[in-house]
Formats: sequence, C-alpha cells, structure tokens
Amino acid sequence: TAGGQYDMCKTGDPSAPFTDQDFRDLDPDIILIGPCGFSLERCIQDTLRILYHDKKDKPWWTEMRAVKEGRVFCLDGNS
Repeated sequence: TAGGQYDMCKTGDPSAPFTDQDFRDLDPDIILIGPCGFSLERCIQDTLRILYHDKKDKPWWTEMRAVKEGRVFCLDGNS
C-alpha cells in the first residue's frame, strides 16, 4: 500500500451500512468511489451529480477534507 488504510470495516468483514454521520466523522483524506457492478462512466456521472447537484441535500459534503482538496476519485466497479 501507499500508506492508506480502509476504515469503513475490518479486513475480511462484509460491507456494512454507513450513515452520513459515520462518513462525516471519518472525514477521509481521499474518497474512492467504485460502486459494485457499475462502469467507470456511470461512477463518474453519479459522483458529479453528488458533487454538484445533490450538495443542497448534503451540505456537509463540501466540508469534507477530500472534497475540499480535490481528492475524490471514481473507480470501475465492474472489475
């Protein structure tokens, strides 16, 4: 690894629901978005919607460290 760590669940555990408040409390340095089963193009489309259109519903999003510093990345969830 490049010094990163995944804090949303423990290694080997299944994914678990994560509330907005959980995510806000985590305030990650980098956000990687790769929804399972979705192409890179779809991920980009959905992420741009979150970043620019849905922020009125989640005003805290623009206060996230990774968002402020331009470190939100999309991944191909089909791989």
